[in-house]
Amino acid sequence: MSSLIRLRSLFLPVSISVILLIALGLYSFIWIPSQQRYLDDRNFRVLKTLSGQIKANIDNFDTMMDNAAESGINTDQTLARYLKNAGLELSALEEDQDKAVIRRR
Repeated sequence: MSSLIRLRSLFLPVSISVILLIALGLYSFIWIPSQQRYLDDRNFRVLKTLSGQIKANIDNFDTMMDNAAESGINTDQTLARYLKNAGLELSALEEDQDKAVIRRR
């Protein structure tokens, strides 16, 4: 009879431990992977959006420079002012810098 009383006194702590282990298992094997998948998908959506914006800027850059040339921007000072007003993070090259960028054949 004393072993039955001992088992009854262990029933509550053991059942609480089992419930906590099940909850911890569900959290670590179901909740965390689903959150990681969601964040990975979200990061890919953000990267796709940013890459689309960068592609649009690159595709429209030559048109923007053609429009700048047609409007009479031909010196380095007016080009630098135009680029600054356009909100682009670009700057005009100095005389000695363009030779390092453009390779002559």
